[in-house]
Amino acid sequence: MSADQFGEAYFEADDAYAWHLNGVRSGERRIHDYEATGNGGQMLIAIPELELVVVMTGGNYQQGGIWNRWRDDIVGAAIIPAIRR
Repeated sequence: MSADQFGEAYFEADDAYAWHLNGVRSGERRIHDYEATGNGGQMLIAIPELELVVVMTGGNYQQGGIWNRWRDDIVGAAIIPAIRR
């Protein structure tokens, strides 16, 4: 994989013990989360502030450009607004 293709498969983040410190965009907010992710779209996302844990599986291997968006598109735009009602 070339350096130019890296962003399509993976994203840069702060890592520790295979966990990633990131944030979920929900509306105008960015809510801090902890993530364990795998190539293909396997994601375990923990959001302590909301007492929320979301697990997703996927098979889009080497297509990080797709599954990296799931955090905001699914968790931030659909799940978080649903639990805040």
